[in-house]
Amino acid sequence: MSIVRDFTERSPIEKELKETHDRLHTILEGLDVGVFVISSSSREILYANSYLRQLIDTEPIGKKCTEVFGYRKELCDECIFFTNSDENGGNGKESFTMEYRLPNIDKWFWINIRPISWKENSTASLAILTDITPIKESELLKEEIDRITRHDLRSPLNGIIGAAQLLTMDEDLSEEQKAYVKVIEESGKRMITKIDQSRTLHKLEKGIYQVTPEQINPFRLIQMVRREFEDEIRQKELDFELHGLPSDDTKNTTLMIRGEYQLLYSIFSELTKNAVEASKQGDTIRLSVHHPEDSGKVNVSIWNNQAIPEEKRSGFGKKDMTLQHTEGAGLGVYTARLMTEALAGSFDWVSSKKDGTKIILEFPSV
Repeated sequence: MSIVRDFTERSPIEKELKETHDRLHTILEGLDVGVFVISSSSREILYANSYLRQLIDTEPIGKKCTEVFGYRKELCDECIFFTNSDENGGNGKESFTMEYRLPNIDKWFWINIRPISWKENSTASLAILTDITPIKESELLKEEIDRITRHDLRSPLNGIIGAAQLLTMDEDLSEEQKAYVKVIEESGKRMITKIDQSRTLHKLEKGIYQVTPEQINPFRLIQMVRREFEDEIRQKELDFELHGLPSDDTKNTTLMIRGEYQLLYSIFSELTKNAVEASKQGDTIRLSVHHPEDSGKVNVSIWNNQAIPEEKRSGFGKKDMTLQHTEGAGLGVYTARLMTEALAGSFDWVSSKKDGTKIILEFPSV
């Protein structure tokens, strides 16, 4: 007895599969990024393309990822390639990306990692490494230049502030002269705040700023900001209204924002400055504080008569706005938005020729 099987249809299918495999292999081998697959169970590398082999200058297949990338045999306490796996509390399905410096190569990479199914229903992680070393080195150089610049600016400013403080102690100065010296001192302090704020902005943009929460009295802060712009308000004859402030001593208010003093002051200062600069002679600026009962939130709004120009509205509060326009409503509003969001708050606005412009902020209350 003999069995005859027809293989005529299998051959074209096998040929097509082989061609598909060859095309995929050619594509992977031609990429200028590292592509590799790591076993979820053994942490061994199951596949690596040519770029990765050349990068690490060794044959990685069958070796544990720690041996290949860290010259160590023991597994890491927290493996970056399996952060989102089921066993580590993730959903085992979503991909994620991160910056990472491979210790044995001393290069920075942008890594995209995705859980996948492998042979015989086993699980693994597909990782793609993109070399961002030139970009990272450029960023680090910029940070170093900024640090040096801040230091070089702060030193003479501290001298100016110190000299102004000494002058105010001179009994021969008239009250008017002391007031002018006080303006010099306050301007110097404000400039130092701006210098420090540039570093804060960089950290906010990178998402690495660590907020140190404290209880902040919003009313005292707003009144301090109001005094900061007294000269500009007087010169433009603006009607500056404060709504929602307690009629008695603001020191005794129980309403507090959960935030960080310097960030909140910068937010109110930047947005008030923007409203003052946008206002015309004799306009009104209205700053309001509202605390909805049992909401756990404090709402702060800043309104002025003028509308945001049509051509600026799409980018208002965004970084691209600061690149396109150099006069008003640029970096200050963008910075205020980032700082508000860093404090777990929300930033919104409405604007029209009929109703003017209103910026609406919401912060967590204590």
